[in-house]
Amino acid sequence: MAVGFLGGNFEGNDGILVPLDFKNSICFGQTGSGKTTGYILPNIQSRLSAGHSVVIFDYKGNLHAHVKKLAKECGRLGDVVEIGPIWGHRFNLLCNIAIKDIEQWYRSLFTKKYDYWEIASCSLFKTLYAVQRFLYESHGILEKIHSYYDYIEPLDKERPAYPTFAWIGETLNVASMRALMEKLHVVHKYLFLSLEVEELHNEDKNALLCLIEESERFSAFLSRYAKLKEEDSGDESGNHGVMSCLLNTIQDGIECDVVNGEGFDLPELIEQKKIIIIYADTLGQSIARLLNQRIFAFLARRTIFLKEIQPVSIFIDEAHRVLAPGCLPEVSLCRENCFEYLMSVQDRILLENALGEHDVEEMMVNVAHQISFKNDSISTCNTLEPFYYRNLVQNARFGKARPIFFDKHELVAVVREYQQLFCVFERFTDMPQNGGYLVHDVDKSNDSIAIFVDADDVARELRVYDKHKLYEKWQSKTSRRTNHESLDPSADSRPKLQAPQAHQPQDTIDDFSQTINKKLEEFRVQILQIQDRDKQIQDELERIYALLKRLLP
Repeated sequence: MAVGFLGGNFEGNDGILVPLDFKNSICFGQTGSGKTTGYILPNIQSRLSAGHSVVIFDYKGNLHAHVKKLAKECGRLGDVVEIGPIWGHRFNLLCNIAIKDIEQWYRSLFTKKYDYWEIASCSLFKTLYAVQRFLYESHGILEKIHSYYDYIEPLDKERPAYPTFAWIGETLNVASMRALMEKLHVVHKYLFLSLEVEELHNEDKNALLCLIEESERFSAFLSRYAKLKEEDSGDESGNHGVMSCLLNTIQDGIECDVVNGEGFDLPELIEQKKIIIIYADTLGQSIARLLNQRIFAFLARRTIFLKEIQPVSIFIDEAHRVLAPGCLPEVSLCRENCFEYLMSVQDRILLENALGEHDVEEMMVNVAHQISFKNDSISTCNTLEPFYYRNLVQNARFGKARPIFFDKHELVAVVREYQQLFCVFERFTDMPQNGGYLVHDVDKSNDSIAIFVDADDVARELRVYDKHKLYEKWQSKTSRRTNHESLDPSADSRPKLQAPQAHQPQDTIDDFSQTINKKLEEFRVQILQIQDRDKQIQDELERIYALLKRLLP
């Protein structure tokens, strides 16, 4: 690492290191003025060294390698979690979200107007989410009742899926609306039948009564869409327009596999001191904004649920693309819950266009540390040279940043090491790593394409995919088809030819597991060979070994 020592007189010549006081910070500066190397990276380094959980919204896609390098220097490379690449972490962004938060987020997407079409499409979105969550929860309650009354069973053997953006997108057509309405009617009748069981406990009766009331409310709303004709014409054109408006608005969420997984486990990762890098350009602006809103909502309320809380630092590059009204930093809230925002933006006018002038004024009151590099909108900063800055709060003091620079070879080496540590090539490609590494391609991520850079620094496109996910889908389809054929009396009972490839997926998983575990044991031997004088390093490697042992097959 090469660090620029450019002098200056700000805070004991420590550069722009924001105090660990959870009072929030913002940095203004034009492209090339030194924001990333002089403000963002030094403060990320400071928080990593202090043991904070760190969440980084990277809109330019060029921070991840720097963060990994800083994490490695702190002995925390194994804590890095990526959200955005195909080989990154997946979750359900809508899991357990409050209806109020859906409306708040949806409204934030329309800064210029929010009239009939937007209001109606938001109501449809909330209702579809609530209906599918109702079906999911109904199954769980009936399954619980079935555990002590054998003659009360859930309608479906498999629990309905929890609502996701992808599921809502698939439901936005007339045929799916009718099917959903019919499912709702069937469940409604079944709940009434279950209520007639005399031996039911009072708590179960109350739960069923609440579900019945919910289903009646949903039916009244959905009926207007379930009765639509396929063609968009006449008096029905309005409801067709509402579905189209909703579909267009949530398209980023529908197309983003990252946020259509299972469960929203980011709160758990935050409390586990993870370093979460979010490729915000891959998620899209609307989804990045909702993700920040969900993280904010959790952090703002976690003292209710947790006795001990982990300090959290949230870095947002291009802050105007992520922030939204309703989840802006507020000093007393941040200090009480031990989290902070460290933001950067080119110009204040970008924030005002995104949030409104009043909300920006309110936010700036809650940002104790305000710094600007070269910026034409601030008269005293428009002639600053790169890495020179002005503290806008502390008597407008000037200084020079102490930027952090990394050589390209250092960054490539740590990216390669990170992908080797998490077996990215073994899990997501059909080729060995052999000294190469993968680069996330934001433009082709939906096509499952990444850029492979080999050991000779030659780049080419490469198809990547989640092998385990594909095998699970294949086995699930095979199982459903087998069960259907066994239940169908008209099915041909003659023996069918069995393709030998049918067992290959499981065999492949077993081979993969044996290979990785063998490498893991070799890694263990190398750990034990470290001398006692390197006890700290040995302890860290032991921790990584234990983590991998739990995660790998």
